[in-house]
Amino acid sequence: MQRKAAHALLASERGLIDVQQVLYWRVTNALLKSNQAPFTNGLITN
Repeated sequence: MQRKAAHALLASERGLIDVQQVLYWRVTNALLKSNQAPFTNGLITN
């Protein structure tokens, strides 16, 4: 009984970590894209 509970807990923690990684990369990519747009526009206008 305890082994199953521990395994379920580990599995749920892994799932949370995966979700956090996905959210982190989505936010990082969004920030990079938003930062690149004015930067490239600045280079083009110069």
